[in-house]
Amino acid sequence: MFGQVALLAHDPAHRQVFRRRRPSETAGRIAGAAIGMGYGWWQDKHTRHHANPNHEDLDPDIAPDLLVWSQDQARAATGLPRIIGRRQAFLFFPCSCSKGSTFMSRAREHWATAPWTARCSTGTPPPT
Repeated sequence: MFGQVALLAHDPAHRQVFRRRRPSETAGRIAGAAIGMGYGWWQDKHTRHHANPNHEDLDPDIAPDLLVWSQDQARAATGLPRIIGRRQAFLFFPCSCSKGSTFMSRAREHWATAPWTARCSTGTPPPT
């Protein structure tokens, strides 16, 4: 379900749901809040991905963690990523599901630790 709601935040960020910016941002913020993901954090990360798709040093979506994305990353991997990297073709789908949950936990961690000013800029209200 989180993936489906995340897509509801993704498409407005690309302005593919509404023609105008404000309704797009509002829809994205509501969808992001529904799954505990800061819209501003995600938009920054996703914009960096689109600016540098598949460039190892610049694309945050292909940073090595559980999955490795290049031979250099595979050679540098240690522990579980190294073991999985050897069998990644067979384990790709289960690992992709795990990567989604890792993504959500990082988004929530950022949301929980961000200063109030950053949270407000990502659509989270200040404390009362």
